[in-house]
Amino acid sequence: MTGKVRTCPNACLLSHLADDNGGLGLTTYFYKGFVLKKRSALVCAVLAATLCMQGCSTWKDSLKTSKRVYKEYINVDPTIDLEKQDYSTDEEKLSVLFSPVDKNLEKLTIHLNRQDTVPSEKWIEGLFSTYPWISGVLACDLEGNLVMQRPDAGMKPINIKPLLAEEPEEYRSRTLRAYVDETPLGPEVYVATPLFRGNDPVGLLAIHFDLRKLLDFCPEPQNLMVFTPAQVLWAGANKGLTQQLLAQDWENILKEDVSGTMDIEGQEVLWLVRRIAGAHILYAVEAASGE
Repeated sequence: MTGKVRTCPNACLLSHLADDNGGLGLTTYFYKGFVLKKRSALVCAVLAATLCMQGCSTWKDSLKTSKRVYKEYINVDPTIDLEKQDYSTDEEKLSVLFSPVDKNLEKLTIHLNRQDTVPSEKWIEGLFSTYPWISGVLACDLEGNLVMQRPDAGMKPINIKPLLAEEPEEYRSRTLRAYVDETPLGPEVYVATPLFRGNDPVGLLAIHFDLRKLLDFCPEPQNLMVFTPAQVLWAGANKGLTQQLLAQDWENILKEDVSGTMDIEGQEVLWLVRRIAGAHILYAVEAASGE
């Protein structure tokens, strides 16, 4: 079924901030009126009241209240209201749901792009500590032979060959490469950067992960659809609609637009595309009018 496409009038991407460490831009997503403000005064007041209610409740009850306040007012993403269910616009809904996923992807690619030699064990440990949702990291030579792999074995088979360049000179641009490997256990995303010895390319360093793990950062994963022009990465609750979206002519659509709306059998869908290491990642949500 072919959907009707029209350009989305409101952009969800509103601001870019410079990265503190390397000068590379980290994209910050927020919608007007939706950035959380610190509620320090409220937090302090509630915590103080909790600790003073010795005559009215037990210490156990006070501890429960303190934990609830910490979870609801302190330990939350500084730009995303994780409890929000109602959205003033469909664009706001898309922005809120996709940005935590995309933000983590972009942070990972920036981290990887700074490494152009075979990493140390300390670097690898830091990688898994910072991004515990990744499946593994590996390095290979120009022919695709593994020279390093962490962990030593995984649930899914390793497939690095689609990332290899036909000619080593192609690596001199130092651009990241990405592809999605289809496995019996689900899609596995690979992102790789060239390795060098001096100025000579010697191989690739690749990080791979199951994107479905990133949906833990999304406040309503059931309402978000994530896919490439060729594969579904996360279907959300409406698997049928996601498959219909996948069937659209994205090769031509993406030549003209980076975001828009699409009508799928009477259901309006908002979508936008992001480029991650050269690969297109599409995010989509159902419009409220069709829910």
